[in-house]
Amino acid sequence: MGLFDRLKERGLLPEKAQAPAPAPKIKGESFERNELLRIITLPICKPMGSHELERFNRGLILADALASGFRLFETQANAINTFLEYGTLFAPISVGWGKSLISLVCANLAYLKGDHKIVLFIPPQVFGQLTIRDIPWARRRVNLAVPFYGLGRLSSARRKSIVSAGRPGCYIFPYSLLSTMDSVELLDAIQPTLIIADEAHCLKNSTAARTKRVMRYISEKKPKLICLSGTITSKGISDYHHLIRASLRDNCPLPQSPMVCADWSMALDAAVEYVPPSLEALLKPLRSWAASNWPKDRGIFMRPGTDGIRKSYQHRLVTCPGVVASGDAEIGTSLVIQNIPAAKAVPPALDALMKKVTDEFLTPNGDEIEHAIHTFKWLYELSAGFYNELIWPDPTDFARRRGISEIEAKLILEKARTHHKAEQDYTSELRKFLNGHPPKGLELPMAVGAEIARGGNRVPGRLAQLWHMVRKLDFAGRPDRDSRVVRVDPYKINLAVKWAREHKRGIIWVHHQELGRWTVEALKEAEVAVIDCPAGNAGDTRIIDHANAKRVCVASMSAHGTGKNLQHFQDQLFLQWPRPAKDAEQTMGRTHRNGQEADELIVNTCNTTLFDHVVFAACLNDSVYVQQTTGERRKILFASYDPLPKIYSQGFLTERGMQQQQLNSEQEKTLLDKFSGEIPDRGV
Repeated sequence: MGLFDRLKERGLLPEKAQAPAPAPKIKGESFERNELLRIITLPICKPMGSHELERFNRGLILADALASGFRLFETQANAINTFLEYGTLFAPISVGWGKSLISLVCANLAYLKGDHKIVLFIPPQVFGQLTIRDIPWARRRVNLAVPFYGLGRLSSARRKSIVSAGRPGCYIFPYSLLSTMDSVELLDAIQPTLIIADEAHCLKNSTAARTKRVMRYISEKKPKLICLSGTITSKGISDYHHLIRASLRDNCPLPQSPMVCADWSMALDAAVEYVPPSLEALLKPLRSWAASNWPKDRGIFMRPGTDGIRKSYQHRLVTCPGVVASGDAEIGTSLVIQNIPAAKAVPPALDALMKKVTDEFLTPNGDEIEHAIHTFKWLYELSAGFYNELIWPDPTDFARRRGISEIEAKLILEKARTHHKAEQDYTSELRKFLNGHPPKGLELPMAVGAEIARGGNRVPGRLAQLWHMVRKLDFAGRPDRDSRVVRVDPYKINLAVKWAREHKRGIIWVHHQELGRWTVEALKEAEVAVIDCPAGNAGDTRIIDHANAKRVCVASMSAHGTGKNLQHFQDQLFLQWPRPAKDAEQTMGRTHRNGQEADELIVNTCNTTLFDHVVFAACLNDSVYVQQTTGERRKILFASYDPLPKIYSQGFLTERGMQQQQLNSEQEKTLLDKFSGEIPDRGV
């Protein structure tokens, strides 16, 4: 008798679904209304109670592990049970709640039930941890009968050899392989009947090649799909509509039609400020459904505009058959975000260069910047104390690179300089146009270029003339300028050295490779025991080694900020704060997760410049939207602060090129209640 049958026979699969309150009557027979009726008549599912959880654990966990006190987290148990009951799972589960173990157990249960070909997608940077540490750890706690085959870190020929053998089991497939030409061949050769997408937000871009390849296979072969992510969305329901529809099918809490879903996005997406009356009327039954089933919150659900609709949708999402969310579940370790400015004032040389960018729209090189959104790159570097200078190649060196004569090289470089000069003239004129109240639809550089290209008459003749000149002077093989690093001021490096000397262990997080190199050099010079953890296999091996928790590790956020279990570290310093809210959530979740032994985890930031504070404020801003629509608590919002972070008005963030999500009244109130009481134009 298999594990699934034993669980069922022993009554360990409790009935979780209950009928919702009677659906409100919906007039009309339109497709949109029928879809809404389908959604609000789906059963309401509730998590297992404490006694059911204990019985479930006893049926699943190995005897030795059970005797030692090991239990699944409630969220893990409910997710696994949901998969057993519905054969699928869509799990917006917060970072730190053990999604890797959910993936492994679900793969095993599916294998025992007859799914003999399974693909487990994972971020490439966690491949080593999963195969070297997590799977052996899981085998000591639960029965994993399913064989695992790792396809990462292998040659193309070796991958094909493993797949062509046709052995049953679970194939561990890094997302990075989906960017290779043979990825479709690999999927077709494996023929999985179950796909598990851990960190499923890696597939949120439905137009990306990797996502298209997966969705093509799902569309053609109809495998079951499990999606797990702590950051499933950053801006709207389009981030995951294709995934939840493929996973839950008839139980999908969103309209099946992408066109109808696009209509819903006009009420649910982050940038929405105003809901059209026709859409508000269409979605009124959703609010009535929520009010009928949760009458205590009726006032919130029936509130007009985006507030009531989003809250109602959140309840529909998290109670839908096949969906498990961690919601308000808390990790036992408290989280404190403590800012330590790197200096009392911004160093003069840096301050001058940053003002040049913000006030004059000029790069440190003196190049024109066409729009506020393009200042971010330069300010992010400068706020860390350096920038990448752009210089024209030396003719002799350029001739050697191209395999041409030095005379030819000089001619090509001169043509490139002429083109660059024309581009600068256009950029200068474009910025004047954009700053002068451009016509609706022409607020961004790409839109202006498109208008000129199609011969539109809403752009001044001088600007159009310069645009055409840039294209006339362009040529095939035009070289770009080279980049070299200019280190301006080590004020944040000095803070890192001081912090490392005091703490003697922990993680220093960086975004730019140059900042990582600079920090490692300074720590070695200061005779601090440091482990360099850049991107790559060597960095992966070093950072998951528990022995290195007694040293200071300088780690790349992009390489190690997703998927890895780093709870053996406690102290950490962010030399750069990530702008995307999902990156902040994921990176803090490497250490602030279940399994962390510290009672309190202190995250140090070094927000010093106005730009630093603005980046942090924009990250807070976007986290509010995610928390409201998915019900997932964001660490950056429930953390304690010392001191409170600065917050800024929507207009000021936009002026600074943050491209933040627009907050509605309830979202803005969340920030107000948490951080100050008012949002001023220029921060507090």
